[in-house]
Amino acid sequence: MACMDYETVWTVMNDLDESIQNVKIIDQMCDELLTQCYNTSDDDELLQTIETLRGFSKFVTRNLESKSIRAWNETVVKLNPNRNYSNVVSLPLEEKK
Repeated sequence: MACMDYETVWTVMNDLDESIQNVKIIDQMCDELLTQCYNTSDDDELLQTIETLRGFSKFVTRNLESKSIRAWNETVVKLNPNRNYSNVVSLPLEEKK
C-alpha cells in the first residue's frame, strides 16, 4: 500500500468539505423555495414535490456531512504529523435525524 501524504490528504478532504458547503447552499435554497411556494401557490402537487425535494436534500446533506467528518477523522487527523488531536470533529449529526 502506498504511503499517503498528509498535505495531499488534507487538500483533498478540504475540497470535499467545500463541496459539501455548496450542497448546504442548495439545501437552504430548497427551504426558501418551499416557503415561497407556500406563500404563492395552492397547488398541492407542486408543494408535495418541493417538500419531497427539500426532505431529500436534507437527507443527502446530513449523510455527506457525517461521512465527511468520519473520513476527516480517519485520514487527516490520523496522518497529522504533529499528532495534535484538537482538529478532531465530533459527530453530533446523529441527533438531527
